Amino acid sequence: MHPANITTPRLCLLLVLLACAPYLRPAHGSERVGDRLYVHAFEQHEAAVTALEDNLLALIETTPEDERFELYRTYNQLMGTWLQMDFLQSLLDASIAAMLPMEEEEIRTSLRDQAQFALGELDHAITNFEQNIAELDRPRDLQGNEEVRSLLSGVRATVSRLLVDPSYHDSGAR
Repeated sequence: MHPANITTPRLCLLLVLLACAPYLRPAHGSERVGDRLYVHAFEQHEAAVTALEDNLLALIETTPEDERFELYRTYNQLMGTWLQMDFLQSLLDASIAAMLPMEEEEIRTSLRDQAQFALGELDHAITNFEQNIAELDRPRDLQGNEEVRSLLSGVRATVSRLLVDPSYHDSGAR
């Protein structure tokens, strides 16, 4: 085969690739330096919350009906606060999966705002649990309250680190 015949198809293929290049999207989103750390931390917190939720529900079922109020209140506070964390985790996942830099920045701005809101929710919940300790007189209520407060304090530490992590907020760090 003549060298000119081989060069022509290669040249055509190269021109087609160059013409299509602006329309190609990356195969996946980009992950920033600290993302994996936070994803892992939120997964661990989620597993702990699920175990605690199961324990609280089992405790509620075995507690006499007239003594369940504090347990219900503890459970409701935990689940209400955890919903904010669940949304925060979904925003983190969406920011990692974002295909376009502009889309990623928009999601990360929402993520930062949600983290600030979640931090306030965590502070409020932890304060409520600390104030309830003085009012509780049943050991099972105290234990459930303390377990939830301790777990939420750990979650709060993770969210606080996320908010101040410079590699996480630097738009150029990937």
